[in-house]
Amino acid sequence: MNGESNRDGTNGNHSFNHGFEGAGATPEISAQRRKAARNLMATLLFSSGIPMITAGDERLKTQNGNNNAYCQDTVMSWVNWELSRHEQDFEETFAYLTKLRRENPVLRPSAFGDFNEATSEHDMVKWFNAAGEIMTDENWHDTECRTIQRYSEHLDDAGSRSAMLVLIHGVEKGFEVTLPAQDGVTGFELIWNSAFDVPAAESETFAPGADTLVSGTSIQLFRCNF
Repeated sequence: MNGESNRDGTNGNHSFNHGFEGAGATPEISAQRRKAARNLMATLLFSSGIPMITAGDERLKTQNGNNNAYCQDTVMSWVNWELSRHEQDFEETFAYLTKLRRENPVLRPSAFGDFNEATSEHDMVKWFNAAGEIMTDENWHDTECRTIQRYSEHLDDAGSRSAMLVLIHGVEKGFEVTLPAQDGVTGFELIWNSAFDVPAAESETFAPGADTLVSGTSIQLFRCNF
């Protein structure tokens, strides 16, 4: 119960418990849930607009299924300051992702993008499929097309060029994805992978058009080199 006789919130919840409801899941299911949390946080922080993050989200806070706990003065709504190892890992990931967003304007565009060029007024955005090809209308309407790549290029007032590639893989099975061959890009440096509990200490660089192995239901972020 949410304290309001379940009259607030919504019943139209689209959730997925990975095969087990509540606490007590297997280590494998728990790992999948943590990865899902990293994926959701990344899609939020790598999107335009102001990220709306509730206190505690940065450390895997749960409300045990209650979607509106404002009237709960219990552990359900309190922020826990005694963190488990996994909560500390998620907080480290959150700090890393927010640092990337702060340092890279291309991850926080302030205007609608353009498909043709980047200017000081707007970024250039291109969408690619798993084969590294520009997304077609058929791809966008294909419910089985669950792997997309977003290339975003930013040009600051001084004319300095920067770009990022976000690879989103929504299939539970991992497979190889072909990176795009974007004009001017000499390499894609993998700087974050949601498949891991914490950010990797070292990056790996791939050539344009190269294949990269993507884990099931994961996100990879590449810094583009020119």
